[in-house]
Amino acid sequence: MKDQDRLVIKNGYVVFPDGKDADLCAYFLQWRNRQAHAFGLFHAPKDQLEAVKAAIVAAGGVVMG
Repeated sequence: MKDQDRLVIKNGYVVFPDGKDADLCAYFLQWRNRQAHAFGLFHAPKDQLEAVKAAIVAAGGVVMG
């Protein structure tokens, strides 16, 4: 997978070494919330798209796609 790829999790589970399991969607959301960076989407007028992308990069973010 590439950094800009989109992954859609519909269902599944994670099995831990002790045999317990967890819902994959819930597990992923908990993992994502523990990360140092935030993830999100944005809406912008088409004529301002490049300015919005530049602002994200200037703030230390990464534009994926």
